[in-house]
Amino acid sequence: MQYSKGMSENQYNQILSCLTKLIQKLRLNAVFLVDGAGRILAEKLSESEKFDTTILAPLASGSYSAANEMARQLGEKSNVKMMLYENDNKNVFISSVTSDVFLVIVFETGVALGMVRLFAKRTLLQLQPILLDDSANQFDELFDQHFQGLLNEKLNQSFLDE
Repeated sequence: MQYSKGMSENQYNQILSCLTKLIQKLRLNAVFLVDGAGRILAEKLSESEKFDTTILAPLASGSYSAANEMARQLGEKSNVKMMLYENDNKNVFISSVTSDVFLVIVFETGVALGMVRLFAKRTLLQLQPILLDDSANQFDELFDQHFQGLLNEKLNQSFLDE
């Protein structure tokens, strides 16, 4: 999988390392990082898993957004910190890493939820500084400044030509 636009290769590798450690420690089915639009930023699946994370990612993102809206309607001032879907065979745990990035964990019902929460919290603390690293976004900022300069130049020309 390629690393996401706006994320450096180093960031991607650090994130993938965190996800790999998490999946190995708890023998999880899958761990992936999703943005608010439902795009997968990084993922790690166990070798035995065959499900499509590109379908789960936007569903997880949408569910998280819906839960946040329910909380807002109920008068809560902060966003939902975590969500859990309990099923017969597999569970899904979703937790906020940043305001627009979520950690999604898929695990068997036999894995202790307390362990998932504990290791997820540790992983979140490792992921937050990686995702908030502004040096990785320098290219995007340069592109944005360059684009804005070109746009201003063209707009000024169009008004002067009239």
